Amino acid sequence: MAEPEKIDQLFKNLMDQTKQLLATPLPLPDDILEQRSCHDWLRREAKTLALSPNMLDRIASIGLLGRLWLPTDQQEKAKLARCPSLENTLAYRLKQILSNFNQGYWVLIDREMCRVIDATFIFLENIHTFSNNPVSKEKDNKKIDLAFAQAVATRDLLESCLYTLRIAGYNLTYIEQKLTNLDNLFLSVLKTTTHPESYIYPGMVKIYLAVSWMDIGKWWGLKGDKFIGTSAFDPDE
Repeated sequence: MAEPEKIDQLFKNLMDQTKQLLATPLPLPDDILEQRSCHDWLRREAKTLALSPNMLDRIASIGLLGRLWLPTDQQEKAKLARCPSLENTLAYRLKQILSNFNQGYWVLIDREMCRVIDATFIFLENIHTFSNNPVSKEKDNKKIDLAFAQAVATRDLLESCLYTLRIAGYNLTYIEQKLTNLDNLFLSVLKTTTHPESYIYPGMVKIYLAVSWMDIGKWWGLKGDKFIGTSAFDPDE
């Protein structure tokens, strides 16, 4: 086989492998939860993501359940309180499911996450530029607020993907550094904003409320009607 033909064949094989990996079926929320009780809004959000044609949405569906799940059934709550061992958590169930996935699959997810992080970084830089321009700020305030809300929703999606990769045992050193850089830019934009109350993206209220309870260290979330991470939020209140 001639050298160009070998290269073409290698490329075709790589594309076939990639397609095969991307076709790997992911568990649906009901399969993950089995008989566990769950808040209706969380089950609904996870199902919506799980049925999305977007690869990261489907990965985020798993991570969203892992991050924010709490039982609603009183007996389940009591069981977790009596015996909060790993075996009784949803994380243990997820670890069992994801341990069977090919490592190459997570490499593809890593690459797609990095692409989205880079795109969000550029998007935020543009928001920062416009929000600091007196003319454009006066003219496009609502657009700037909506754009930032969209960026925050994307950051939450990335957090769910990160959770999934962490449970799968994937090395997150590089991607966590990229997210740290992105978060630093988010906070820089927040410091210059005058409309923090506008940063609640439609449909995300329940998620942000849950984040404020479950992921206390995160800068996005709600405390009452205050958006965490803005000057309107006082952590000592």
